[in-house]
Amino acid sequence: MIRISPSAACIESSAKSARPASGARSQSADAVRRQVYACGDLDRLESWAQRAMHVTDAAQLFAPE
Repeated sequence: MIRISPSAACIESSAKSARPASGARSQSADAVRRQVYACGDLDRLESWAQRAMHVTDAAQLFAPE
């Protein structure tokens, strides 16, 4: 069974909100989703979750600070 941390769920929510209005998944959101699910570093996931509250595009989660 795969468990998703609350941080990953928050980032997932941000990635979903980055979808185009038509409802189709953007390639950017899919790439973000893959990167988040591949991450095993809880501190990094927490950092991304905090950023997810303030960015307008899911790809901004990984931009240099």
